[in-house]
Amino acid sequence: MIFNRIRTRVVAYFIATAVCISLLFGLLGLLFSYYVEDAMFNQLLVDERERIEQQLERGETPVPTLAYVQYYPDIRLLPGEVLTVLDEEPNRVEFSGADGKHYHLKHLDQGVILAEVSDYLVVRKIKGGMAYIQLIILAVIVLIVALVAWFMAKRLIRPIDQLHAVLTDVEGQELPVGFSSQFGNDEIGMFAKELDSALSRVQAFIKREQDFTRDVSHELRTPVAISQGAVSLLKDTRLDREQQELADRLELAQEQMQQCIDGLLALAREEGFREENVRILPLLESAIVEHHQLLETRVDDETVKKDVELDLDVAPDVEFWCDVQAMRIILGNLIANAFAHTDSGTIRIVAGPDTLTISNTGTPIDPELLPDIFQSGIKGKQSSGYGIGLSLVQRLCERLGIDISIESDESRIAVVLNWAPGLMPR
Repeated sequence: MIFNRIRTRVVAYFIATAVCISLLFGLLGLLFSYYVEDAMFNQLLVDERERIEQQLERGETPVPTLAYVQYYPDIRLLPGEVLTVLDEEPNRVEFSGADGKHYHLKHLDQGVILAEVSDYLVVRKIKGGMAYIQLIILAVIVLIVALVAWFMAKRLIRPIDQLHAVLTDVEGQELPVGFSSQFGNDEIGMFAKELDSALSRVQAFIKREQDFTRDVSHELRTPVAISQGAVSLLKDTRLDREQQELADRLELAQEQMQQCIDGLLALAREEGFREENVRILPLLESAIVEHHQLLETRVDDETVKKDVELDLDVAPDVEFWCDVQAMRIILGNLIANAFAHTDSGTIRIVAGPDTLTISNTGTPIDPELLPDIFQSGIKGKQSSGYGIGLSLVQRLCERLGIDISIESDESRIAVVLNWAPGLMPR
């Protein structure tokens, strides 16, 4: 909105200040006019009192020289409306009467003099004109102040507009650097220099991260694939029990490493995820096949299946709005966790209209770990992983706009993925 602009607010503040000051001075001027008028009447009555007292001293009949002044030898002879006020406020010397009349009173040694000055109240008669003139002057002042404030604000805000243009004219993914030289040596210039320096450091950091991501993608994937193939070949040879256990541990570590690499590289992709309507059942089946060996255990040098029942309650046409590769990583981690931490019981996978739940029976999560379960490095004592799987899953869900939560009690552990209404299939 227009009033959110600094320039407009500066002008509005100047105008508001000018209006307040003008109204204050107008009010002070009106009050001063009333004060001068009252002081004038008071001085006239003082002079009149001196003359009447001199007449009384000479034994003459008091005759006021001012037509609107009357002498009363006894205060009880004053008009009734004046006496009524004097009964309540004996020290009152100025009164407002009926029909717009206005009185001023002066006490003498013998009697009082009363001036009815309603016909001579100049301020009362011209205050409407005074207000009209003040409004005209106020309008002129506001116009002048608005113009001055506009040009001042435009001049003051120009460096901010330049800085805004620098930041908004950026094309592609390159950050603006080296732009601070066009600004003066003032507060905005100092801010521009600090911002330029910070953006230069950010640009260098981004470059290092891009190089690191590229190198990791190239340098780690190849040896991991080679070592994974070597482990598979090793398991096909004749091994004793201890060697077989070591080979199984190597294979599990390889899979966990591959998941970590895939997840980290997915989060590091600058181009973002390509989200679309994805059928969830094929991804679940693929993850189950990929991690089926986690449903096996070694007993007396033999590989036997765990006493685990897998209940897959997902309709073939269930779709969610997500990135295929990211969802594959999420499901792979969650299913691997469920398989690895279930020795017996049931693993249940249920997909609703906007919810996917993967639950399993097993050792409940330590209540002390549950609030921080998605932090990197948090894992239970029975876990053989790196403690970053759930952290990767949670960060991937954040990128996809999916809410993830974990529930744990004595009977089961459940991971729930919730899609917001705006992220449902389109």
